[in-house]
Amino acid sequence: MSVSQYAEAPRDKQLEDLAVAIMSLSGYYLSPRLVQRPYGDDEVLELDALAVRLTGRPGRVTPHRVVVEAKSGTSWGYSQVFKLLGQKAYLGAAHATFVVSACDASRVDRVDGRFGHLELHAVHVPGPVGTASAWPLWRRLADRGLVASAVPPPPGALAGAARAAGWRRAAEDALRRAVRNPGHSTALANAAHLIKATDDVGLMVADPGARLLALWAMRDRWQRLGQEAAEEQAQGIGGSARTPEGASIVAEAGRSPTAHPLVQALLLAGLRVQLDILLALTEIAAGAPSRHSIETLPTPLLRAARALRRLPTAGTLPWLAQQTVWHWGGTLRRSDLAQLAIEAEVSADAAFALLHVADRLYRNWKTDMPAEETLRRRSKHREQALLAQPVVQVDAAPGLLRTTRRRVPRVVTPPGSVDAVPDR
Repeated sequence: MSVSQYAEAPRDKQLEDLAVAIMSLSGYYLSPRLVQRPYGDDEVLELDALAVRLTGRPGRVTPHRVVVEAKSGTSWGYSQVFKLLGQKAYLGAAHATFVVSACDASRVDRVDGRFGHLELHAVHVPGPVGTASAWPLWRRLADRGLVASAVPPPPGALAGAARAAGWRRAAEDALRRAVRNPGHSTALANAAHLIKATDDVGLMVADPGARLLALWAMRDRWQRLGQEAAEEQAQGIGGSARTPEGASIVAEAGRSPTAHPLVQALLLAGLRVQLDILLALTEIAAGAPSRHSIETLPTPLLRAARALRRLPTAGTLPWLAQQTVWHWGGTLRRSDLAQLAIEAEVSADAAFALLHVADRLYRNWKTDMPAEETLRRRSKHREQALLAQPVVQVDAAPGLLRTTRRRVPRVVTPPGSVDAVPDR
């Protein structure tokens, strides 16, 4: 492969985005860009991503954790590989995935062969995302047991997921820059503390019950920060009273991909904590070892855990919820839900039942799927409109999530048929 072809492959931050997209579309729940700074500004650990997939039968689910690192160019060496091994051991992860671009593929193969017995697996990205269906990495990931199938995701889905990861990364970068010098902003000062606490919990608390309780304790503060930042924009620094102007800013941040970026970043961070709660809740409800019993959980979590225990496919909830937010803009219509259920290898009814658990836990998650026969109308236009209404809706999702929303391909149906509803 020529040097010019190497240059076409994603590099640097774009390669990190691609690595997140690959693991996300391969069935993993992703926590990207975790940083641990327990001693002031001294950074102990910075991680491109931590991927988690819940495996095993109901009642005996085991979290399968994978540390993900992306490197491009030729400046990396074995010191980076040993660093990744250290991160894997430090976090107690089962595997590490080293995603590399813009270098000779044989170099990546040597790393994979030399460190494979230590469960560190290296894969090469040889070209642009548009050529992803021909990449050998899908076979390697499948051979190493990291993905269930060597069949690559649809090119459009992978490209969209990588773009979406880039939008989220940019928003998080802006927020982390802002909190370094919060000035007199209460919202930013509180966000600085919560970012550190959230990263520490995600990295260091392996016990799902302890992680669940820690995240649950900070969820309301995260949810308030978006509104607080909006009020500071409306009233000036320090403003906190609820105003129509502040509510208008939050609403606009939910519609536009570019309006009020700081508010959007805080809304996104609040959703991330909600998703992390669903992961920890699913782990403890599905039987992952914990020193906490579900019977000791706060009442809302106890009810949600009991509901999950009645669902045979509970382990897919974290992935379904994250896909709903990350790749569907927080809105699922019936056709979207059907596509997502196919990818999760569950029925649409099972996927809806799992997402309904989030509805029971959070005020800003709403699920409603009336039986199709109750929506039948003499007016086919009205019938299709009713069938196309959202069945899952996440309120206050930032507008940046809607920019790369996936779409179900339009299906042409025979005259008079409403079995397939086109996406709008």
